[in-house]
Amino acid sequence: MCLNGFMDDVNVYNTKDFYTAVLLRVMDFPLETLHRETGGFVVFTFLDPNHNAEAIIQDYWDRKLSVPDARAFVEAISELKTRLYEVSR
Repeated sequence: MCLNGFMDDVNVYNTKDFYTAVLLRVMDFPLETLHRETGGFVVFTFLDPNHNAEAIIQDYWDRKLSVPDARAFVEAISELKTRLYEVSR
Protein backbone atom coordinates (compact mmCIF):
# COMPACT_ATOMS: atom_id res chain seq x y z
CA MET A 1 0.00 0.00 0.00
CA CYS A 2 1.26 3.48 -0.84
CA LEU A 3 0.30 6.33 1.44
CA ASN A 4 -0.45 9.00 -1.13
CA GLY A 5 0.89 7.44 -4.27
CA PHE A 6 0.50 4.29 -6.25
CA MET A 7 2.82 1.73 -7.72
CA ASP A 8 2.71 0.44 -11.29
CA ASP A 9 6.17 -1.11 -11.14
CA VAL A 10 7.76 -2.56 -8.01
CA ASN A 11 10.92 -0.48 -8.51
CA VAL A 12 9.23 2.91 -8.67
CA TYR A 13 7.09 5.08 -6.44
CA ASN A 14 4.43 7.33 -7.99
CA THR A 15 2.78 10.28 -6.30
CA LYS A 16 0.50 13.13 -7.30
CA ASP A 17 1.35 15.09 -4.14
CA PHE A 18 3.83 17.90 -4.81
CA TYR A 19 5.34 18.03 -1.31
CA THR A 20 5.72 14.26 -1.13
CA ALA A 21 7.65 14.55 -4.39
CA VAL A 22 9.79 17.29 -2.85
CA LEU A 23 10.52 15.10 0.16
CA LEU A 24 11.57 12.15 -2.01
CA ARG A 25 13.77 14.42 -4.12
CA VAL A 26 15.49 15.78 -0.99
CA MET A 27 16.05 12.23 0.22
CA ASP A 28 17.95 11.52 -3.04
CA PHE A 29 15.33 9.48 -4.86
CA PRO A 30 15.97 9.94 -8.60
CA LEU A 31 13.03 11.49 -10.43
CA GLU A 32 12.42 9.15 -13.33
CA THR A 33 9.55 10.98 -15.04
CA LEU A 34 6.63 13.26 -14.51
CA HIS A 35 3.60 13.31 -16.74
CA ARG A 36 0.19 14.90 -16.88
CA GLU A 37 -2.79 12.58 -16.60
CA THR A 38 -6.28 13.10 -17.92
CA GLY A 39 -7.90 15.61 -15.62
CA GLY A 40 -4.74 17.67 -15.26
CA PHE A 41 -3.02 15.83 -12.41
CA VAL A 42 0.74 15.47 -12.66
CA VAL A 43 2.27 12.17 -11.56
CA PHE A 44 5.84 12.17 -10.25
CA THR A 45 7.61 8.83 -10.73
CA PHE A 46 10.69 8.13 -8.61
CA LEU A 47 13.07 5.20 -8.78
CA ASP A 48 12.72 3.16 -5.58
CA PRO A 49 14.67 -0.09 -6.07
CA ASN A 50 15.10 -0.62 -2.31
CA HIS A 51 11.40 0.02 -1.57
CA ASN A 52 12.20 2.73 1.02
CA ALA A 53 9.84 5.47 -0.16
CA GLU A 54 6.82 4.44 1.88
CA ALA A 55 8.85 4.13 5.10
CA ILE A 56 10.45 7.55 4.57
CA ILE A 57 7.07 9.15 3.91
CA GLN A 58 5.60 7.49 7.00
CA ASP A 59 8.53 8.75 9.11
CA TYR A 60 7.85 12.23 7.73
CA TRP A 61 4.18 12.10 8.74
CA ASP A 62 5.11 10.65 12.15
CA ARG A 63 7.61 13.51 12.64
CA LYS A 64 10.48 11.05 12.96
CA LEU A 65 12.37 12.20 9.87
CA SER A 66 15.15 14.75 9.87
CA VAL A 67 15.82 16.41 6.56
CA PRO A 68 19.58 16.44 6.07
CA ASP A 69 19.71 19.96 4.62
CA ALA A 70 16.96 22.57 4.88
CA ARG A 71 18.35 24.45 1.89
CA ALA A 72 18.05 21.28 -0.20
CA PHE A 73 14.33 21.27 0.60
CA VAL A 74 13.93 24.79 -0.81
CA GLU A 75 16.02 23.89 -3.87
CA ALA A 76 13.91 20.78 -4.48
CA ILE A 77 10.73 22.89 -4.37
CA SER A 78 12.20 25.21 -6.98
CA GLU A 79 13.41 22.33 -9.16
CA LEU A 80 10.07 20.53 -9.15
CA LYS A 81 8.11 23.73 -9.79
CA THR A 82 10.28 24.28 -12.86
CA ARG A 83 9.64 20.71 -14.01
CA LEU A 84 5.89 21.18 -13.47
CA TYR A 85 5.97 24.31 -15.61
CA GLU A 86 7.75 22.40 -18.40
CA VAL A 87 5.07 19.68 -18.35
CA SER A 88 2.30 22.29 -18.36
CA ARG A 89 3.39 23.84 -21.65
